Amino acid sequence: MVSQPLFTDHDVVHLGVLNVPHVHKVLGFLCLGHYALRFWWLVRYGSMYFDPSSWVTWATPAVHLLLSCSSFIFPVPQRRFDSKPIIWKELQLHNILFTFRSCIIFWLWCLTPCFSGDCGQRHWFLRLLMVCFSHYVADRITEKFEQSSKTTTRDMPWGPNVPKWVQQYVKVYYAVCQLFATTALLICGSLVLDSAFAIMFPIQLSTFLMTLVRKNLISGTSWHVWYALSLGAVFAIPISHSLRISLKLPPPSFLSALTRTHETPLVCEVIKLLIAPLAVFLRLKLRLDKYLVFAIVTVSFVSLTLFEREVSSQKAVYETSLPENVVPWIRNAVGGSLAFMSR
Repeated sequence: MVSQPLFTDHDVVHLGVLNVPHVHKVLGFLCLGHYALRFWWLVRYGSMYFDPSSWVTWATPAVHLLLSCSSFIFPVPQRRFDSKPIIWKELQLHNILFTFRSCIIFWLWCLTPCFSGDCGQRHWFLRLLMVCFSHYVADRITEKFEQSSKTTTRDMPWGPNVPKWVQQYVKVYYAVCQLFATTALLICGSLVLDSAFAIMFPIQLSTFLMTLVRKNLISGTSWHVWYALSLGAVFAIPISHSLRISLKLPPPSFLSALTRTHETPLVCEVIKLLIAPLAVFLRLKLRLDKYLVFAIVTVSFVSLTLFEREVSSQKAVYETSLPENVVPWIRNAVGGSLAFMSR
């Protein structure tokens, strides 16, 4: 197949008598460079450095959302292609909507960080409401533009000679990544800004990759390879966070102000790590309704949060009721006993 030019004259925004060229192109390169910079900071320093007090942080989601909305400049087919992954109207609207989902969670955290002051549990249920609203609108879009039971990304066509078992495993991988991403948007704490931004990356990259497919610059199989890698890039956030903790590197100063002020029981941390796999099990194995799964995830997390705060408050009350010289003595005695038993 003959490749086509990537850049055309269609990229023009008409504002009355004023024609603004290359809007989508400029936004695309700006956002692509921004992704590269933030992910480099994440790998190099363990943080994407989104400071809620900076106007740049507040403007970041707006620029990326504007990129997605600028896709309306170009005409797209109403129905999906069965031969190769090329964007169509349903997917275009889905990508804009799920980019907005990340943006609204991003801004919600900047407005009411749940570890900065006492915002009760409203923050988490507002997140649940925003996520459920996004998926509800996505379902209505699917009803309007799609006549089959296929999903937008998991049923993307492959190139020839790709074994069925590979396609099936990749399809499961897509589903798991999507559930992990939604869970992160629902319950992620001080890393939610990094997570929400990173979750936008595969959404917006997939659209660009489809343009390359339509121009015959890459194959349908290459689309799947790059899209799968972009989904995996999101896992760099918990990995870099764990490395920073294990290497005892200090977090950014603004991040320290948005973390818990109380000690978290180990059992709560372990259970929280199991919430995302629980969502996968409930949705993919038990086939529970996705809105019910989202509610279970949020309620489980909020319950654990209330429990750990109750434990911490009781511990604080108990320690303050003892003489000042008794608390260090108890800690030293317990530490010495554990050291003796480990010999």
